[in-house]
Amino acid sequence: MANQGTVGTTQTLTGILMDRLCADQNFALDNNSLVINKHPMDHTVHCLVHPQVCIDSGYCLMQPAGEVWECKYNFTKVEGKKLRDWYNAKEAADPVGWKLTRFLNVTGTWVAGETTDADPVFQVDESSFTRIEDAPAGMMTTSAPPSTTSAPASAGSASASVVLLALAAVKLM
Repeated sequence: MANQGTVGTTQTLTGILMDRLCADQNFALDNNSLVINKHPMDHTVHCLVHPQVCIDSGYCLMQPAGEVWECKYNFTKVEGKKLRDWYNAKEAADPVGWKLTRFLNVTGTWVAGETTDADPVFQVDESSFTRIEDAPAGMMTTSAPPSTTSAPASAGSASASVVLLALAAVKLM
């Protein structure tokens, strides 16, 4: 995955900050049942900013890619530290309200990489960080799988009728 951007351009990115360890293994270090590419918004701030192995893995900004989420932008160690410090301070001030990472707006400027052939690097503006509780317009969210005893909310009345008939047939047996 290559970072995207044109040197000298200022841009606001929206997504979910994720440590590369959890993103790459597709489950959270502190909750191995959390599928990161389906539910990254449920990743904990604690996992993001406290385990050294997560910190050392680096950070990316996840965005939707079809039916799943993937890392779209990698942050340098310096930029990742700014983001981690911000989340850490917010979590310390309000541990209950800042339990989950949720969505993030971050503004920055694309600057040249360290070598001439390197991808541009996104240099963040620390005063721009904004956490968003609910999915911004255009950002997909995924919900928990529907219960096996009820039809999905999006099912039409015909689907619901089939489920009810099937349940009735099971009760008759």
